[in-house]
Amino acid sequence: MSPAADGPMDSDGFSGPARLRLGSIDLDVQADLRGQFDPIDGRYHWYGRLERHDGLTAAMAGQGRAAGVLTTPEGRAECELSDPDPWQRYRVSGVSTPPFRSELSAAAADAGGPATASDPAGRTAAANGQAAPGRHERRPHSTGARGQMTAKTDPGLRGKVAVVTGAARGIGAALALELARRGASVALVGLEPAELSAAAERCAALSPARAWQADVTERGRMSQVAAEIAAHFGGIDIVVANAGIAIGGPFADADPAEFDRVIAVNLVGSATTARAFLPALAASAGYFLQIASVAAMAPAPLMGAYCASKSGVEALAHVLRAEVAHRGVAVGVAYLCWTDTDMVRGADADPVLADMRRRLPWPANQTAPLDPAIARLATGIARRSPRIYAQPWIRLLQWLPRGALPAMVSARGAAEVARLAVRLNETADQRRRPVGPGGAAGSAAALDDRTIR
Repeated sequence: MSPAADGPMDSDGFSGPARLRLGSIDLDVQADLRGQFDPIDGRYHWYGRLERHDGLTAAMAGQGRAAGVLTTPEGRAECELSDPDPWQRYRVSGVSTPPFRSELSAAAADAGGPATASDPAGRTAAANGQAAPGRHERRPHSTGARGQMTAKTDPGLRGKVAVVTGAARGIGAALALELARRGASVALVGLEPAELSAAAERCAALSPARAWQADVTERGRMSQVAAEIAAHFGGIDIVVANAGIAIGGPFADADPAEFDRVIAVNLVGSATTARAFLPALAASAGYFLQIASVAAMAPAPLMGAYCASKSGVEALAHVLRAEVAHRGVAVGVAYLCWTDTDMVRGADADPVLADMRRRLPWPANQTAPLDPAIARLATGIARRSPRIYAQPWIRLLQWLPRGALPAMVSARGAAEVARLAVRLNETADQRRRPVGPGGAAGSAAALDDRTIR
């Protein structure tokens, strides 16, 4: 896993025996790892899977997630394990500074100092605390509640003010944290008060940050939030329309109110976000990023509301790009596939939906790790990219004739739906609500509860 000469990421890998320490338990496991180097922060974001192991299954029973230490011939690093896939292979990921390799000792020797766990090269990188020129004054990085901030800031983000919707959890919370780590001030907008507050506190340990509770479908509230954020930070440079929920199952079985709510949050909410923040972005010649999905390119059965909404936001972003370019505003679209978030884990908790996803072609049948996806999104934002691919292979789909993917998915999907028809019918009542805790918070039922209160 060596650094790339240029570009946001490069990849290499390790496959072979490794030793995992999980609490007081040591296990010999078979690891399949990939590393991605981010030259902006100088760290390796690595991820992969540990093959099925009875001892690991027993140690992880009932935990869902666990922290451990993974040792391979290439080095040793802390890691996090998360829920297994349907074949009981556990997902593992981590971040290493410097690279997760045996060259650590050589790097330390070259630096003329001893290597330590917190400072492997024998020297600590100084935080860049200079305020960016212009209207946004930022406090320098300092030692805070979470320890010294030593990550490098990004020239494309340093001193900028970024707004992220759907920031209470998942992609939104992780992206807000990464933008803060790279030097941006961050406004987090979301629905779940406790989770949103916690996410903002994590960001505030790195850079100025504050949370705003709002439903992206409420036009008046979003306009108010936009004005408050601009006044609080002195302007807005970046807006990420990320808020989204999903519901699974056949269209005919869906609760009409929940189906419509997915469209409202994902599509209408993105339009409402753009309408509220475009005046501020025009004033700063800023950047608007719309989070879309591979579902916009290849709409799949049992995901009708989600696919329709993501196709819609992709089209809206392309329209906006042409309409606001003369005002200095750049517009991007981000494409993600199945990424390790609460939403995806919620969908996989449905045995029938999980069965269908297992039979998708590789790599669409895999759950991609969160950290590399977030790193790619943040790098694309810093570059004001018109298109960002959270998983590199998605770029290849853009070269296919646009009508080819839906045709292929429909042909394969018809047989799969027929195969699962009886099970889908028997379990229809289990998928009447959006998936995952974020989906529950954004559902039509939750909206009714808030309205009543």
